[in-house]
Amino acid sequence: MGRRTVHSFRSFAVELILVGAAVALLVLKAGGASPIFVNLLTVGCALYAVVAVFCLHARRLDGYRLVLIVVALWFLQDVYLRIGGDGVEYFVQARSILFDHDLDFANDYEGLGKMPVLSTSGEITSRFPVGVSLMWIPLLILAHIGALVASALGSAISTDGFSMPYEAAVTLGSYVYGFCALLLMESFLRRFFGPSISLLTVLAVWLASPLIFYMTANPSMSHGVSAFTGSLFVWLWLKARETRIVWDWLLSGLAGGLVLLVRLPDVALLLLPLVDLAWAKRSRLLLEWSAFLAGPALCVISQASIWLSLYGLGFPSVITTQSMVAQSSPQILPFLFSSQHGLLSWTPLFFGSLLGWVLLFRKSRTIALSVAIAFSVSVLINSSTGDWWASESFGQRRLVGFVPIFALGLGASVAAFVRRPLVVVAAVFTFLIGWNLQLAYIFNGERIAGKDEALPFDQVVNAQVDVVYRKLLFADSWMPRIIWVQFYDVMKGVWLFGGYNSFDGKIDLGSEPAEFYPLVGDGWFEPQTKEIDGRTVRYRQSRGRRSWLSIPIRRAEGFQLLVWLHKEIDKPGVHFRLDMNGQMLDEYELRDGWSSYRFDVDREIVRPGINQLTFVYSTTPRLVFPDFRGRNATVAVDWVKFSRVK
Repeated sequence: MGRRTVHSFRSFAVELILVGAAVALLVLKAGGASPIFVNLLTVGCALYAVVAVFCLHARRLDGYRLVLIVVALWFLQDVYLRIGGDGVEYFVQARSILFDHDLDFANDYEGLGKMPVLSTSGEITSRFPVGVSLMWIPLLILAHIGALVASALGSAISTDGFSMPYEAAVTLGSYVYGFCALLLMESFLRRFFGPSISLLTVLAVWLASPLIFYMTANPSMSHGVSAFTGSLFVWLWLKARETRIVWDWLLSGLAGGLVLLVRLPDVALLLLPLVDLAWAKRSRLLLEWSAFLAGPALCVISQASIWLSLYGLGFPSVITTQSMVAQSSPQILPFLFSSQHGLLSWTPLFFGSLLGWVLLFRKSRTIALSVAIAFSVSVLINSSTGDWWASESFGQRRLVGFVPIFALGLGASVAAFVRRPLVVVAAVFTFLIGWNLQLAYIFNGERIAGKDEALPFDQVVNAQVDVVYRKLLFADSWMPRIIWVQFYDVMKGVWLFGGYNSFDGKIDLGSEPAEFYPLVGDGWFEPQTKEIDGRTVRYRQSRGRRSWLSIPIRRAEGFQLLVWLHKEIDKPGVHFRLDMNGQMLDEYELRDGWSSYRFDVDREIVRPGINQLTFVYSTTPRLVFPDFRGRNATVAVDWVKFSRVK
């Protein structure tokens, strides 16, 4: 079995080398390495990919795993490279162990420029187990070797463990650990359900759950690593229960110990083999129990000894206080369904996992029972913490380590549809993936509420529609215009002329309609109000040398354009011009006071879709008067009016 396990790991070699090479390139770029060196590695990575696909296809890659690689490389560019949040505490542990060979973190916090975390007794500490730090140490070693080589080649990069390549190495490394979790899930799902179902399931569990957020937007948290350790543990457990070899139970136990070192609340995962073994009736069962429990026992003793050296005999009280364990009664229903980061309300995909566990009962009662018990205990544990909603969490992040059992259940649900076209399942998954990715954008930008607050469902729906609308507005640069116009008509249909919402040719700056939010682009100050000749006028002042308006025009036609504006700069000979979609319309010298300026817009310049109208000024007050204080405005614009030319 040992050889089979090693062979299974080797089957991932091509995928890992491809993604690992891409990660190395990003780390080098983050560290400011020589472009020539980076380009050489890029060419090498591309050549390796060609060899892998065309020469090793039969032995390593197939079309399904190749899809995972392509998607992983696509999202790799989105990884946030800096360390923040809990990642600071993991990093100081790893750096202190690797560089200082101690557990004194004061200089590590200082080197990162972060405020130190204090224990309940006021000592500088790190509150978490050492699992994530241990998983990061190999990445820091690689980054350090690269930094030393770059320094020897003349680079000014720092090799003290604090510079950007070190941070990028661990954040990108967490992404790679998450990718390894996907490969492991795909591997054991393929044994149950075949390659097509396993691919659909893994993509859905990855992209329609919080996992993608904690692999890209916040990779310095523990959750990308916990997804890997959880998946490795489940993968080894499923192998051990098939082979019933003591060595395999020992390996799964060691992986279970690693799960504990990464995230203690994931202890519920260890119930999977424990329930499995309790249900079994065979000889050598005691030996299998002992082999499995040896790994968790070893890791628990190791972690306890570290905490003992940090906090003394009172470390259990310190740890439970710092981690907010059992500080409230179980909040099970809010934990599952609350709009404040509820597991199922934020990740409806997992309803399919729950259904799948029921369906799985027909195929393997032991696996289904083990999964159900482990999940129930994890909900009980995590809903009893002082902040059961997990503070500024995207979804319920504390169960990201359980993605392998969610994948197992979801795969069973998909398999139930195998007699029906999988295109229906793929369409549902595509919708949920799009919903989740946009929800991450809404959450991260705090477009509805703060990250620690609830997101009411009706507001989320409105925000989702608005995000689609915003993305559609900028799709006219690549989408065929006839298709873009039809989509835009369905979504909003706000046009200069015609449509349900129309400007009727006139745009009042300072009183712009909210229906078309990108109308006012860069280069404008906030609206101003002023009394002129007994009437109230709202207008916008220009800011800088250029100001932009985005004009939605339904079809190409000629216009006569009038602009009513005021000269704001006290200097003669100042000019301004208008450009439409990069084409100059005309140029005028600014007259004192309020005046109108006329421009002819040829039909050939106009295009169906979003048209860019640019105000260009020959100078600004700040350029003319070096000591100028105030708004750097050359003009103030009241309105812009288009008239059709017949």
